[in-house]
Amino acid sequence: MQLVDAIWADVLSVARVLAVCFGNNGLDACMCQLSIVLQPKWRKLSTNPVVRCEDGNDPWDQLVKRVDDLITEGAENMINFFIDGINIFLQDLGWPFSDANFDPVCFPTHLRPDRCVGGPLTPAQAAKLTQCEDASRGLENMCYFARVRHICSNDDLLEGYDSLFANGYKSVDETQAEFARAFGESFEYLDPTMAELMRQVERSSKSGPDLTARRSICSSNAFASAMSLDMVRWQPSNHSTGRGPALSADPCRRRAQLIISCVFANMEQHCPADGVDPEDEMEYSIEKLDFELPKVRFDFDVSPPPPPPVQLAAYEALVAEDPGGFAVTRAVLEEIFPRLSDVSTSSIGATVGTYIADFTVTRQQLTRAYLASLGMVPDSLGARVIEAKHTGRWRPACKELHNFLNDRKRASAGRRSQAALKGNPHFNDDSHASDYDRNLLLYAMMEIKMS
Repeated sequence: MQLVDAIWADVLSVARVLAVCFGNNGLDACMCQLSIVLQPKWRKLSTNPVVRCEDGNDPWDQLVKRVDDLITEGAENMINFFIDGINIFLQDLGWPFSDANFDPVCFPTHLRPDRCVGGPLTPAQAAKLTQCEDASRGLENMCYFARVRHICSNDDLLEGYDSLFANGYKSVDETQAEFARAFGESFEYLDPTMAELMRQVERSSKSGPDLTARRSICSSNAFASAMSLDMVRWQPSNHSTGRGPALSADPCRRRAQLIISCVFANMEQHCPADGVDPEDEMEYSIEKLDFELPKVRFDFDVSPPPPPPVQLAAYEALVAEDPGGFAVTRAVLEEIFPRLSDVSTSSIGATVGTYIADFTVTRQQLTRAYLASLGMVPDSLGARVIEAKHTGRWRPACKELHNFLNDRKRASAGRRSQAALKGNPHFNDDSHASDYDRNLLLYAMMEIKMS
């Protein structure tokens, strides 16, 4: 597409969105509708009034309180920095000053009035907390509140986490609302089949586990307490090293989530008194809005495609030698390592052999498993194996894999082996026609690696 055509197409796309907004709602409701649709996903999914900046009458009052909390915490860190320096100086003087020690101070805040219960953090605890937020050790090894902050602060990660609960989560009211939007007034006259379907939905929604706590991690206090202004935190470096009064900057720059939430809360206060419900047409139009201008090509130099990975040729050669063995191995692996979405919803798909799915799965397990497989192909065997280590499915999966490898009926000697040439006294799978012995453990590891 040429440059002029792309600009014209983008202008028409924006005009269509504005026509849908103003044509259906009017000016005030359109602005309200835009605020509802364009708000960050973590705010849209959250029900926590602190996260949504709705724990008071005025959103800006909440913002001022958080600024006051940040000033209080900054003053506390600075005072403790000098106290640590004084304590180190007294210890270096030796007796009788070596036993003198000033306790660090702690000030309560609006968000956490009980933060000083039990006393302030010790240097060892502060060092552990800093390590807990260190993403270089692996995202899955961070503390729970740091994992929640990382997921909720990224719309793409939050979208992926929320999609784990897409199947089997909808309530009866949500299902009926979808049918009503699709069929209109005719939905009021249900035939017996549709009525029975609704009854099954109601029964399943009440008999299964409550998934709200697992899904709504952005509504938890863990995320609310981690929200901050866009700033760089400074901490005394002696909390991590034990010596030295120099200050070191935290390399993690947090987004201004609190400001963003309060801005949208303020916009929602100007919505019409009767409220505005999010419209599917408006939301669909914005979600599908795709600008053509970034796709205009200005550089026609194209690099050649990269060569295929070296391991692929060896993998294909092994599969060609024993396609039946690879097929049955992959089928077993697909069965014993469940998808994270099945584990998240405690569905029957999370059952491994005779070990039924866990009815209770914690948010701590799910966030760790989700971040551990980040960057891998979703639902691939490699991702599912990594996720199983954190969801309690690892042990039963290993037991079932051991049973599979220990089945003598699946063993087979290669045609070039001495057992095949001189007569194999053991059971031999006649479907195996390779020159080499069947190695199911190798097949399993190759399938996991190449996934």
